[in-house]
Order: sequence, then structure tokens, then C-alpha cells
Amino acid sequence: NQLDASSFNRGTLYNHFIKIIENNIARLYENKLEENLINNSQLYTKTTNDSIKSTIDEIRPFLLENYLEIKNHFGQLNFLKNFYKNLVPLSLLNAINAELNKIKEERNLLLISEFNRLISSAIANQPAPFIYERIGEKYKHYFIDEFQDTSSMQWKNIQPLISNALEAELPSGKTGSLMIVGDAKQAIYRWRGGKAEQFIDLYNKKNPFQAEINVENLPKNFRSHDKIVEFNNNFFQHISQYLNNETYRELFEKYSKQETNNKAGGFINLTFIDEKENKESEENLYCTATQNAISSSLEKGFTYNDMCIITRSKAQGITIANYLAEQEIPIISSETLLLKNDKKVAFLIDLITYFNQPLDAEIHLKILRFLAEKNKVENLHEYYSKKLSDINSVFEEENFNTKYFLQLPFYNAVEYAINAFEISNGNEAYLQFFLDEIISFTQNNNDSLSNFLAYWEQKQDSLSIVAPSSSNAIQLMTIHKSKGLEFPVVIYPFANTSIYDSRNFNLWFPVDKNLFGIDYSLFNSKSAIENINDTGKLFVKEYEEKEELDNLNLLYVTLTRAVEQLHIICKREINTKGEENVKTFAGLFINFLKVEGLWNDNNTEYTLGAPEKHSEVKKKHLSTSEDIPFISNASFGNSFELITKSGSLWDTKQQRAIDKGNIYHHLLSKIFFSHDVIPTIEETIGNG
Repeated sequence: NQLDASSFNRGTLYNHFIKIIENNIARLYENKLEENLINNSQLYTKTTNDSIKSTIDEIRPFLLENYLEIKNHFGQLNFLKNFYKNLVPLSLLNAINAELNKIKEERNLLLISEFNRLISSAIANQPAPFIYERIGEKYKHYFIDEFQDTSSMQWKNIQPLISNALEAELPSGKTGSLMIVGDAKQAIYRWRGGKAEQFIDLYNKKNPFQAEINVENLPKNFRSHDKIVEFNNNFFQHISQYLNNETYRELFEKYSKQETNNKAGGFINLTFIDEKENKESEENLYCTATQNAISSSLEKGFTYNDMCIITRSKAQGITIANYLAEQEIPIISSETLLLKNDKKVAFLIDLITYFNQPLDAEIHLKILRFLAEKNKVENLHEYYSKKLSDINSVFEEENFNTKYFLQLPFYNAVEYAINAFEISNGNEAYLQFFLDEIISFTQNNNDSLSNFLAYWEQKQDSLSIVAPSSSNAIQLMTIHKSKGLEFPVVIYPFANTSIYDSRNFNLWFPVDKNLFGIDYSLFNSKSAIENINDTGKLFVKEYEEKEELDNLNLLYVTLTRAVEQLHIICKREINTKGEENVKTFAGLFINFLKVEGLWNDNNTEYTLGAPEKHSEVKKKHLSTSEDIPFISNASFGNSFELITKSGSLWDTKQQRAIDKGNIYHHLLSKIFFSHDVIPTIEETIGNG
């Protein structure tokens, strides 16, 4: 039709098809061309020649048809590329799963994550499953806490059990009961299977049981001071408008407003950093702002142990921790205090595991890695190649006698290993706590290696150095760790989480098994699913709605931990037109300040309330004790002079006193009531 780029408005439509011809398809459909073709608008300018306008109008339906057809093929191409991209990881997962199944079979193990699935398959389509029938005879009243974190399968599995209790009449004429407690605004474990929607359905009277349901809202906040409660009420009610799902929006509109208590005062500080106007790196700006928040709180009478720094990720926490450590500001982090995170403790566990599984090459490698680092081995490949198949020679080089280790009582054996491998260098809090844990274990169990390993496997995520509550140090934790806790002062740096983070997008999507060989495939491209069909659009829409709720829930949990002071540190998320990005936490804070009439383009800091401390100053004994040195028995292998206990006490007053005491202990162990005394004495005399 003798049209070229100059015939179209900015040449956009013409260039669109040229890009396709040239296979330049990056971001091809991120424009308004489709809308313009449908509405016949902005395809040409007002000054365009009338004959050209007429020609474009005439061929517009043909252009639209081709535009949409190519867009459809383009969507198919993206879908196939993304499927293919994730095929290798899926194959790897399959290979890992096959190895995992071998290990489970060899060691007779079952993953706890499989338990609910096994139960579900066992009770499927059975009205009164035997397992629940037996348990149901024992329990009639149920209480489920933190229900918003319950998974679909957990809820499905427990329903028959609860149903039996609620609907079966007891001899007294009454029925059993179920009490559920939760807060859908604090559902932050969807990645672990938690489904807040189940709780929302329940308090909206969608009742799965044949029993009356009673919903009670707990409106009063007993934790925070007035200003913090008011700020959270106003902020979350305001940002609820950005939730696209009506049910989720109602959750924050109706249930985020709390009543205040008799705690007057409270202080909120919002700091906006702008790396464009500052030569420092963004991380340094966050760290500096965090230190300023700490200093201002200290000036108002708060102590370090009144404060908690909450971060979205562990990496952010590490950044802040390293900076504060350099400034000699004391910090405590639950992650850093875990025994399992200490290299020396991990080595001792590997060593114990070696004696339990001497042919496990992976354990050999772990032991060699630690020793290579300790001994500063330079040629690691040669060291591993040479020693991996001859681990005993390594033990000999370290003067570690395996036979002697196995002959010693368990506690002494571990102490011997610490000394033989020379891994103690003075102040070894982790080793000391580890040995204390071994003592605790051996007092309540037999001290076999396999028993201790089973104990460690169960307890390792909770065993840590006990930091005394009197320690004057700032606590540092992630949002997930802080849930359910409260702190006089909360500092929240890096408060600019993106609500829609396409980098973390992962979705299992149904595919044609005849074509792809599998029922579901993993996709990490939002557009690949969204543009494939209407089902894809629906999946992405639901994903984004859940993403909105989950991220606002994280924000809600963080901001409601504070008792007296809340410090929020985020980026200045504003573009050149002065528009805030409401798809980030930072943009939501700016938007809120604008609506409240508080925003000023020249300000970087905003305060609400008064920073004075209102709570009573409690006298705390702040621990300043010096480090306790690591103490162990280093005399293993030396000659001992042995003497029996009975030989040393033979026919002495002490021995006679011990014998008398033992008799009393024996008698008392058999007496529970006063009428047991005479029969016990007679029986004992009768036994000599």
C-alpha cells in the first residue's frame, strides 16, 4: 500500500512489524499498539495526508488480525522457551529425588514433609478412618493456634477427627468443641504451605462442620502505645485500597483498626534515603541511618537491649550486623548463636557421624574440609584426592586414636577429640555449650553415638548459646523470627520491598501431558504464562493477589512489633515527575504521608508523636562479665593410679554412714503412703 514509517504516528506501528522481521523481539508487546488498533486511535497524526489516513483505516482490520496472530505465536514461543529453560532444573530435581529415595530406603527414614500427604492418601474417601477413630476416642476438645499458617492438607486431614468430636454426643449429653485462634493479617508462611484463605472462610461463616460457629474479634491492642496503634490503624486502612482482591481488601479495611489502651505516647520516625544525592552506597546509607536511630533512642533513655532491628532477609541483617560490629555496638542474632553454625561443633558432629557411618564418603569429605582449613592446606584437590580414600592416615597425622575414642565414655571421647585435633583456642563458648549439651543428653539417655546423632538431628535448630537476658545488646532478626514478639524500640531498615517481584516468580502450571510428558511444569516467567491462554491469565492474577497479601502481611507483622518507638528507613521512591511508586513499601509510605498532608519534597525525615520514653525505667543488671575460658580434661592417654572406692573406705565411719544412708534411701523409695511403712520394714528385714 506504499506506506512507510513516516505514514504512522512516530513510526511505531511500522517499526513493530520491522522488528519482527529482524527477529528483534525483546519487549515487543510492551506498548499500547493493540489498544490503538482496536480503537483506531493514534495510528497517525492530525497532519497526516487524508489519502494515507484512508489507506491506514482501510487496512487496519488486516493489521490487527496479523498483530494478534503474531502476538499469539510470540506467546507460544515464550511459553516453550520458559518450559525448556526449566526442564534441566526439573530433571535435576528428579535425579535428586531418586537419590533421596535411596537414602530413605537405606536408612529407613521418612521425611516429615511426606507425612501429611501419606495420611491424606490413607484416609481419602473414608468417612470414618480407623486412625482418627482410635484417636477420636481419646480427645473431644481441640484448640488450634496460629491457624492462618495451617496448610490445606493439614486442615483436610484433621477435619474428620474434629468433625467426630463436634458431632458425636458425649455421655453427658454435650458434644466436643473446637477453638481456633489466628490473624489472617499475620499469615507469612504461604511458602511453607500456610493458607490464610482457610481462616478467612471460617470467620466469614463458611462452616465445614455440622455445629454452630461463633466468631469473636479481639479489638484491643495491649502491646503498643497510643501513637503507634493510631499510625498502624491509619496506614493499613489507607493502603488496603491497593489490594486488588476484594476479600483481602476487606481484611485490612475491617480488621486492621485496633482500639488503644491506657499506654499514652509513642513515637514513629520515617527516614527516606536518596543515593542519587549522596555519594555513599545505598547499603552504607541504610547502615548510617540505622546507627542514627539507635543513637536517638539511647539519648531518650532506652538501652541496647530495648531495641530490635528487623530485616526482610538474612543478607540485610548480615550487612547491618557487620556495620554495627565495626562501630562496636553490641548485637545478638539468633542465627549467629546456633551451635550448629559453629564450624568446630559441626566438625565434631561429622566426626561422631563418621564412627556411626564409617563408609560414608560425604562425611570423609566434610572432615577433610575442616582439617584442610585448620591446617591451611594450599593444594586442596591433591589433598582430597590422596586422603579421601585413606581417612585413617589423616587421624594418625592428627594424633587421634580412633580405638581410644571408642573406648572412652561419650563425653570424655568428645573432650579427647577436641584436644587431639587442637581445635580449642581459649574462649570457646560454642564448644563449652556443646559439651554441656552432651552432659545433659548422657544424664537422660544411654550415651551411644547413634542415639546422640538422632537427638542432635531433632534439636540442632534450637540449640544455641544462651545469651543472658541481661546482656545489653541489640537484637537483630528477620521478620519471620520476630513474629509473636514485642520490643520497646523497633528499627526497620531496607523498608522498600517490591510488592511484585518478578525475579522471585515461580509457578507450577498445568500442561498437556500428551505433548510435554508431564502434568505440571515450573515456570519463572510471568508473561510466558499470562500470554498463553485465559487459564494463564487467571493463574497470574491469583498469584499477584496472593503476593500482594503476603507482602502487606509481612509489613503488618513488622510494624506491629513496636511498643514505644518505631523507626522506618526506606528509599525515596519517587520518579522525575514527582510520582511515588506504590508497588513498593517505600512508595506506600510516601503516598500515606501525602494523603495526610505531611509530605514535603525537601524533607528526608518525618516524625509522629513524641520520642520521650514513657515506660518505667526498670533496673537491669547488665552483664559485663569477662569471657569464661574453655576448660577440658587434657590428661587423656596418661597413666593413672587406680584405687577402688570400697578399698579406700573399707571399715571406716564414712563407709558405715554411706551404708546407713543407702538403706534409708532404699526404704523411702518403697514408701508412698503412711500405711506402707510397716510392710516395707518387714519385707526388708525378711530379705536380710
